[in-house]
This record gives sequence, C-alpha cells and structure tokens, in this order.
Amino acid sequence: MVLTFFELEKITDEVFELWLKKLPKFRQDEVLRYRFRDDRVRSLCAYLLLCVGLGRIVEYFSYNEHGKPLLLDEHLHINLSHAKSAVVAGFSETPIGVDVEFIRKTYPKIVCKRVFTPSEIAQIENANSPTLAFFKFWTLKESYVKCIGQGLSFPLKTVEFKLVNEKISCSDNRFIISTFTQNQHQISVCATEQQAVRNLSFEDFFDLIKRLPRK
Repeated sequence: MVLTFFELEKITDEVFELWLKKLPKFRQDEVLRYRFRDDRVRSLCAYLLLCVGLGRIVEYFSYNEHGKPLLLDEHLHINLSHAKSAVVAGFSETPIGVDVEFIRKTYPKIVCKRVFTPSEIAQIENANSPTLAFFKFWTLKESYVKCIGQGLSFPLKTVEFKLVNEKISCSDNRFIISTFTQNQHQISVCATEQQAVRNLSFEDFFDLIKRLPRK
C-alpha cells in the first residue's frame, strides 16, 4: 500500500502545533530541529503519514547501513519520501521503495550523464516533455535503489528503465515499477508486488491523525 498527501499548504500554525503534540517528545524535538517552517511541516507530515498507515504512533526505528528505515517490532517493510508540498509512504510485506519529486520548469542536464544510461538520456531528450521525462526517470531510479536498500551509493547506471507509450520496463525484472504525475509532483513506486495507492485529502489525514492511539 502507498499513501500520498499533497495538501501541506493547508497546515496552519494551529494545526501544526496540534499534530506535533501527537508525537513523543524526542520526535517533536527532531521536527523542530529544522530551521525553516516548510521543512518542519514536511518532516512532521511524513512521520504522521507513516503512523497513519500503521495505525499507531511509532516511536523508534532502526536503519540499515544506507539509512533505510526499518521497523523494530514487526515484519513489514516501509519507505518514506517528501518534496515541496507532498509526502509519500509505502508499506509492504516485501521490499518497497517510494520517491516523490516536485516537477520544476527545467531539469538539471548536468545530472543526466552521471546517473542515466545513454538509452535513458535519449528517451529524455526525445520526449514530448523532456523535463517531465527527466523526473519520471529520476524517481524511478530513486524508488529502485530505496527498494533494494542501497540508496544513492548504488551505481545508478547499472539499472536501466524504458518508457514506451507509458509502459515501464526495468532491466531488473524482479520488481513491479510504477510512476504517475499528480499535483505537480512525480511519484514512483518499486516493489515486488503491485501496490494500491490512496491519496489522502486534508480532511482524511486530519481525521486519521486524530484517531491515532498513543503507544
């Protein structure tokens, strides 16, 4: 299952304080450690989206050597991502990776040669919208390396994606890959099983957070 939330701009100072109080004190301190309000809101919402998906406040995680979060007390794979005004959380009994990026007006061409294969670069340059194609390929790569638990330490050119008529194929056929555009963001999901995606409105998210029990 993948949960998404795109309405961070609706979080007033009052709502922020209300939601922050749902967290254990040390988690509150982690959120408030960010200097800028937008970063605090993204951090808070990403953590609460994870808690909503699990149905409880989660206090502690462990992490693998590449920083991928792992639950301590159950056999469930989780993954988080946030960008601009969106947060995404993935949950699965098998490995899962999710990534979200805000689609900017232009894309950093200098990055392409470092992370994409010649075939991927050609697909980006020949696309109707090269910028959109860039963010599709970027989030696909990110979701993949997060799924396998490697992060950006993984040599990104060793896995290749192809997009033909919106159909995605991957040189590593162990995984089911999907990507979609919503609210000026590109979201990609990599998992060993097909994942349902549920977008939460502000009202949905608010209600589910209110229902979260204390541990």
